[in-house]
Amino acid sequence: MTRIIIDKTIFDARLALMEDGKLIEVYVFGKVKGSAAGNIYAGTVTDVVPGMDMAFVDIGHEKKACYHYEKDRKPKNGSQITVQIVKDEIGEKGAYVTENLNFAGKYAVLLPGHENIFVSKKIRDPEKRQALKDMAKAVLPEGFGVILRTQSENIDPAVLEAELRTLAEDAERTLSTAPYIKAPAMVYGDEPLIKLARELFSANVDEMIVNNAELYAALMEKEGNDERIRLYTGTIPIFIEYCAEGQFRKALSKKVWLKSGGFLIIEETEALTVIDVNTGKYTGKKNKSKTFLNTNMEAAKEAARQIRLRNLNGIIIIDFIDMHSEEDKNALARYMADLLRSDRQKAIMAGMTSLNLMQITRKRRGLSLSRSYGRPCPACRARGFMASGEFVLGDIQREIERLLSSSSFESITLRAGEKTINTFFGDKNFNKKYIENKYKKELKAEIAENMPDFWYEIKK
Repeated sequence: MTRIIIDKTIFDARLALMEDGKLIEVYVFGKVKGSAAGNIYAGTVTDVVPGMDMAFVDIGHEKKACYHYEKDRKPKNGSQITVQIVKDEIGEKGAYVTENLNFAGKYAVLLPGHENIFVSKKIRDPEKRQALKDMAKAVLPEGFGVILRTQSENIDPAVLEAELRTLAEDAERTLSTAPYIKAPAMVYGDEPLIKLARELFSANVDEMIVNNAELYAALMEKEGNDERIRLYTGTIPIFIEYCAEGQFRKALSKKVWLKSGGFLIIEETEALTVIDVNTGKYTGKKNKSKTFLNTNMEAAKEAARQIRLRNLNGIIIIDFIDMHSEEDKNALARYMADLLRSDRQKAIMAGMTSLNLMQITRKRRGLSLSRSYGRPCPACRARGFMASGEFVLGDIQREIERLLSSSSFESITLRAGEKTINTFFGDKNFNKKYIENKYKKELKAEIAENMPDFWYEIKK
C-alpha cells in the first residue's frame, strides 16, 4: 500500500511518502522552508553584471535571485521584471530565476508563447505517447505549448481538458497583472506543502492521511473531494501511528547500517555529497572479491534509497569498496543506473573516476532533508547542523502529545529556557490550553535559567 502521511503542528509540518510501511520520501516545512521552485514574482533588478550576462533581482527573499539574461534582453537597474524560480536558494547562493514562465499542474505543464507538445520520457510506449499528443492537441488553448507529465499516462481526456483550462486562466491572469503589481511580490504560487502533496498524490497512491482539519479541507477542495484523502483524528501522533517516526529520525543520521553488517557514512557539503561504503561487521566467507561485490551491491541499493529519501541533490560521489575486476565494476555501475531510474527527480549515474569513485548528478529540487530541518551549529562554528527552533518546537509538541495519549500520567512538566517555554505555550497560553483540553491533563512549566534556547527536557 502506498500512503502519504502529513503531520502538521502550529510550528511545523512533515510529509512522508510510504510504500508498504517503508519511508520512501520525507520533507519538512517550517514557516519559511519548503521549495519555492515554480513560484512567479514581480521583481526589481538591483545589479547588472554585463560581463557574465547576469543580473541580481530582488524578489522579496533574504538573498537576491540570480538571473541570466539573453544578450538582446539586457535589463536595466531598477527595472521591474516578472520572473519564475527554477532553482531554490542554497547556502550563500540565491535562487535562480528566468523570464521563461511555465504553469505546472498535476498532469501537465503549460508553456505560454509556445506551440510544441512534449511527453515525459518516462512514458515509453510509442502508441501511448502519440495518443497523449493527439489528446493534448485537441484541447490545448491557443497560444500555449504543453509538457505532459508522467502522471498523465492514463488520464481521462476530460480531466486533462479541465486542468489545461484552469492553467490557461492562471497564466492569462498572471501575465496581465504582474507588470502592475508593486515589486517585490509573489504573483503566482501555492503553499509548498500543498504543492508537494498534490504533486505526489498520483493514481498510484492508495490514501493520503492528514492530521490538520484546515489542510484537509484545502486538499479536498483542490482534489475534487477525492475519497482517498482522510482526516486523522487519533490522539497518538500520526507519524508514530503509521510507523514513520523512527524511520524519519534515522534519515537524519549520518550513519546507515546495511543488513549484512556493513554501513554507509553520508556527508553533505555545500558543493557536493559524499557517501562512503564500509564493510563493517561483514567479512563474507573465503572469496574476498565476492564479499566486496556483494557489499557494494547492497550499498548501491541503500544509497539510491537514501538519495531519494533525504532529497540529496547536485553532485553526489559514492566511495565504494575497491574492486579490481572490471566486470564487477561494470555490473555495479549498471545496477546503480537501473536503481536511479525509479527516482522521481532526474538522477544520472555519470560513471567512475580514475580513483574508482562513482559520480551521480541529481536535479536540485529544494534543500536536502538535513538542511531543511537544521541550521548551522553555533557551538562548532557552523561545521555541523542542529535542528532549527521551529522544528524543535514541533518535536516538543509531538513528544508531549505522545506521552499524554499513551500514559497514565495526569501531568507532565516542560523544563526549558523562558523563551522556549513562552514560544511553545503561545500567546495567552493558547497552545498550553489546546493540549490540556485535548487530553484532559495538566501541562506544567519549569524555567531552566542556564538552558540554551530550544533545548528542553520533559519531566513525567
